[in-house]
Amino acid sequence: MAKEDVNIKVSANVAEAIRMWQAMEEGPKGMADALEKMGHRGKRASSGITDEFKKLAGQWVSIAAGIKLAKETLDLFVQVQKESLALASEATVPVDALSRQFQNQGTLSNEDAAAARQQILDIAQQRGIDPKGAFDAGRQLVSSGFTPEEVVEGGALDEFLKLQNATNASRPDVDPERLAKAAVQFLQATKQGLTAEAIRDNAMTIQGLFTGTNLQGTDLEQFSKRAASVNDITGLQGNQLPILSQLLDVTDVNNAGTSLLAAVRGLGTAAAEPAKVSALKSAGLKPEDVDFVGEDFFTVQRRVADALERMPDNLRNIFFKRVFGAEGSLAGGILFSQEGVAETQRRLNVSASEESFERARAITEGSLEAKQRSAESRKAKAFYDPNFIESDTARQNLLSEIKNRGGTFLEVGLTGLAFDTAEFLGADAETAVRFATDSTIAPGVIEQSRSSQPENLTPQKVDVQVELVDQNAVAIPHKSTVNQLSR
Repeated sequence: MAKEDVNIKVSANVAEAIRMWQAMEEGPKGMADALEKMGHRGKRASSGITDEFKKLAGQWVSIAAGIKLAKETLDLFVQVQKESLALASEATVPVDALSRQFQNQGTLSNEDAAAARQQILDIAQQRGIDPKGAFDAGRQLVSSGFTPEEVVEGGALDEFLKLQNATNASRPDVDPERLAKAAVQFLQATKQGLTAEAIRDNAMTIQGLFTGTNLQGTDLEQFSKRAASVNDITGLQGNQLPILSQLLDVTDVNNAGTSLLAAVRGLGTAAAEPAKVSALKSAGLKPEDVDFVGEDFFTVQRRVADALERMPDNLRNIFFKRVFGAEGSLAGGILFSQEGVAETQRRLNVSASEESFERARAITEGSLEAKQRSAESRKAKAFYDPNFIESDTARQNLLSEIKNRGGTFLEVGLTGLAFDTAEFLGADAETAVRFATDSTIAPGVIEQSRSSQPENLTPQKVDVQVELVDQNAVAIPHKSTVNQLSR
């Protein structure tokens, strides 16, 4: 384990004052002994304590200020090292593992994996998602059938994370892997294709319905089991969701999916069963009018609703039992009525609002939690991107350069204060470095910050001991030990 000793020299009178100050804690006898060691003898030392205090009284304020500044500077040094260690242990190591998992899932080369890692972290930063959430979602999209290129460069991951944010699904209790898997299952079940555009289209539908109905993004996981069969019969694709949401007003997603499938299957296969043909005839319909061949779902929905409205109640009940069956009666009653037709059309229009989607996404991404997650991704990115200057890294490199050039802790502290002031006023990391130091130091520090990507990402602890000594190299008891990450 490496060690560094940092010595701070102070003037002789300050050193004596500090020793006297410490001696005061030991009582009058301790002070007398301290004065005697400084050249005073016997009774004269004891009686001269008051005179010595008068001599030093004018120095107490400056001495206290000096010790306070030294302590604040040491505390700043400790804090920088703690943040550096935390940054490595909490960001780089997990991200390295997550990146390798994505690489294995997508069978990427080392070069392609490194590029994908930076792009995923960049997307996560923009969307206010922590690294783990972004990598988990990206890996699942690849596992479910997307290519790594479509996930990262094609925008599939970005669109999926927007969906999460727009539907409040970026909460800690929502598993991004399960949601990503469900979203892809629905795309595959409804034959929409695995593209970023398909995710975007469905995301707007889900968000629009999410705001005014019981539909949740997580419902796709259960509904996808039925969506493939419903799509095979009706060709509804993503338009199944507004219809499903009507059923979710009165039941859960499992019952809703089962009932919807039973209802459309009853109509689509009516020609094969005489009882169904008879029921349709009583309503003035033929099997070919409602089999979804040559007519879309909405045409069939309207035809059946018009026919049922004309039927007496007793015949309508028989129609429901024979055509829809016990499982499909719920969907039949809700969807195939005049009110059901009107509500379906209303929900189709509600689900198409891009303005609503973007507004909801922006609200989530502007939250304090999202900004914190974004900062985690930004810090992780700084450890890998040689062209990215991350604030904490640049600040630490700057202070280290000042110390290496022989700067005092006072210079280090003032430089750090200047850097923080520039950032507070809105400067980026590079500008803050230039503001806080002269032009001869700044380029080197900036380049060091850009090339600070560590070859070995395993955190290593370094003991740093800080000790105050006087001009004669005699130690003044004030010591601080901190842990530092070796980069």
